[in-house]
Amino acid sequence: MKITRNTLWKIVIAGALAGGLLVATGTHKRLYGSAKRIYSSARIHMIKSGIIKPGIARPDEFEYLKLERDTALAFQLLDEEGQIHSLS
Repeated sequence: MKITRNTLWKIVIAGALAGGLLVATGTHKRLYGSAKRIYSSARIHMIKSGIIKPGIARPDEFEYLKLERDTALAFQLLDEEGQIHSLS
C-alpha cells in the first residue's frame, strides 16, 4: 500500500492535534511517567536475570543535585546484584 502525500499530511495533522490535546490536558506527564516506570522495571528485571550488567559510573559523569528531605527519602540506588537500596 502506497501512502500518498495527502494521507501523510492527514497523519501529521492528526498527530499534532493529539499531541496538543495531551499537552493541553497535562496527560503527557502521566504517560511519560508511566513509560519511564515501565522502562525502569524492565531494566531492573534484565539486571536481576543477568541479561545486562550494570556499568561502572565515573564521578565526572554526574552533576551536583541538591536533595530536599522528601526527595532524598525517595532516592533509590541499584547495586551490582540488582538489589534496590533507598535512603528511607
